[in-house]
Amino acid sequence: MAQCGEGGGAGMLRRDAGCQRGTLGCEGHESQPTTPNEDCKFVNSAHPEAVLKGLNDLRKSGHFCDVTLCVDGRTFPVHRSVLDSFSPTSGLSTCSMCPGFILVDAMFLSNLAESQQEHITLSGVEAGMVALLLDYAYTSTITITEANVQALLSASNLLEVVAVREACCRFLERHIDATNCVGIHCFAEAHACDDLTRKAKAYTLR
Repeated sequence: MAQCGEGGGAGMLRRDAGCQRGTLGCEGHESQPTTPNEDCKFVNSAHPEAVLKGLNDLRKSGHFCDVTLCVDGRTFPVHRSVLDSFSPTSGLSTCSMCPGFILVDAMFLSNLAESQQEHITLSGVEAGMVALLLDYAYTSTITITEANVQALLSASNLLEVVAVREACCRFLERHIDATNCVGIHCFAEAHACDDLTRKAKAYTLR
């Protein structure tokens, strides 16, 4: 009878074992090999969400936060690395769906005095909207409503949170009607939302 451990770890793998699917539920998957000796690539699709949740829990508890954003008397302890990773200038991607916070990122990566400060003051943006955008940075989720869409678009436009800005534009586009088309046109034009500007103008002129 073979003893436990006999033959080493490699000897324990049968040539016909392969990688099986369907055993990992919705949390991950393994690539199906084309040959018995091919390596398997395991992907845990729940991992990114779990990491974000962990970072958000750290933020809420104040652990490892190394910079504080100050907006209209409110303070937001955050992690520089998260805001930097959240910036469209990090990495090489220029995709229009990339998120933002480029204003803060520019402070971190430049020679500005703010790059070394533990407290950074943001002006020209509502504290409530910064709170929503920070939640988005740490969770990838944000709720757009009729009550907040204009202020949220303004804030995401200023901070260049492109994905949220475009989501706000789509929200406004879906709500264009005869009572607000002129106002939406003017608002969109003021914020350089070209596609929304054209659609609001077209609705006004029809």
